[in-house]
Amino acid sequence: MALSWRQKRKTLISSTLTILVVVFLAILIVPRLQPAPSCFDGKQNGDESGVDCGGSCALFCPNEVREPAVRFARVFPVTGNFYNALALVENQNPEAGLRSAAYEFKFYDSNNIFIKEYQGKTFLGLHRSAIFAGPIDLEGKIPKRVTFSFIGQKDFIKIKKEVSSLNIFITDKKMTDLENRPKLSAKASNQSGYTLKDIDFIAILYDKEDNTVSISKTHLEKLANGEEKEIFFTWPKPLEREINRIEILPQINPFLLPLNI
Repeated sequence: MALSWRQKRKTLISSTLTILVVVFLAILIVPRLQPAPSCFDGKQNGDESGVDCGGSCALFCPNEVREPAVRFARVFPVTGNFYNALALVENQNPEAGLRSAAYEFKFYDSNNIFIKEYQGKTFLGLHRSAIFAGPIDLEGKIPKRVTFSFIGQKDFIKIKKEVSSLNIFITDKKMTDLENRPKLSAKASNQSGYTLKDIDFIAILYDKEDNTVSISKTHLEKLANGEEKEIFFTWPKPLEREINRIEILPQINPFLLPLNI
């Protein structure tokens, strides 16, 4: 049975109204069903400068940060075939660090022939970091020089400015038993306002010409705010030159602090 003109018009109006209602409801509902932009959705959205980086995200985009600068890389004999290596690295970013970064030391002999590589992982806080590796068995080879570099992807994460003022004060540095098994003692005092955990201390010894003589490392599991503890460093045999200056560098991991979570 054919529809009359009036029935067709009524059907058209009804269909049009239905479509308009559906479109209106879609405009209201669909945005609410879609997840809000986040720093973990694999998309560049919100105030991000790149995909899940920059803006309010904790992760910096690669073009927003500067590469760490290696200021110093040295190798030091320990005993027998074993050696320690040290790199002093400057973080050139005032508000960014690395929670975890892979690194590599490469050892070369006096003829610049490659001996061995050593890889590890570390964090990179603000300002200067001392990266210590060892003892490393070089299997009878004698190293003349060592290079240091970060390897793999480096994800720089925001660090709160308060971290830059966190310090451990080192006092009462004393060397003893220099003729046999040298020992260095010192006192470490935490006045940061926070309990600090997993702290490495790197000792660097210098001669009268301010050349590095040797290095050593020790560790404290915890140093409470206001607490002072004695720390010790040892060497297995007498040092090659007279020590004129001692530097002890505490390595505070900013990513273990509650203020940076």
